[in-house]
Amino acid sequence: MAPKVKSYRNGQYIVLKNNSTDEDVTIKIVMYDSIQGWLGEELETKDWNWYALDTYTFVKRLKMDKNVLT
Repeated sequence: MAPKVKSYRNGQYIVLKNNSTDEDVTIKIVMYDSIQGWLGEELETKDWNWYALDTYTFVKRLKMDKNVLT
């Protein structure tokens, strides 16, 4: 289950961690559902994928400034 965060909003950039592989993925949130998880756009491929709450864990939010992740 995702840690308590004020809200996940469309357009936010977040980092998620895959629970089985420990791989991090950075996405732009398209939609968030408290039961299903995050529908996100991968930054490199622009593909949309579902990131399920039981498979991925929220790591942190990112701020975008002139196309630079900080």
